Amino acid sequence: MTITSQQVARDQLPGGNNDSFNGSPVSPAGEEADGEVSKLKEYIAQLEIEKAEAHKKLQEYEKKLHSLKTYELIKSSELYFLQKRLEEGQHKRFTIDDIADHISHYTGLPNMEMFNVLFSMFEDEEITYHQGWTARCISKKDQFLQTLMKLKRNFSNIDLSKEI
Repeated sequence: MTITSQQVARDQLPGGNNDSFNGSPVSPAGEEADGEVSKLKEYIAQLEIEKAEAHKKLQEYEKKLHSLKTYELIKSSELYFLQKRLEEGQHKRFTIDDIADHISHYTGLPNMEMFNVLFSMFEDEEITYHQGWTARCISKKDQFLQTLMKLKRNFSNIDLSKEI
């Protein structure tokens, strides 16, 4: 059995009566203090529960963070290897720089100057292919070159896509 400081204080009152002081019952302040202590104990218990729940949530978030970090690591590794494959697998296609000396053979235009003049007429135009598709891996100038090559030499799309 534990003795509270309030009980000790009551025992030290004159007359040794635990329940009264000078013939009057224990003051309402003492009962209020007991009520306050009880409320504080309930509040502390509630805080302990909340602390445990917060700790549990923290552990869950740490697991999710770990999973996300693992996912990020996997995706960055995949990206690295895809970039490597892309660098290694990039083929040299027909580009204006590669065939400038043979522009007449491939396009029918007499020289590069004529090609550049003709290209400048269409340079600001948006190139959109069938069903709204656009090419992002090839420059506009090279797209224009391949169009002229297709018109002049009737190269198939497969021929135009192969390495030179």
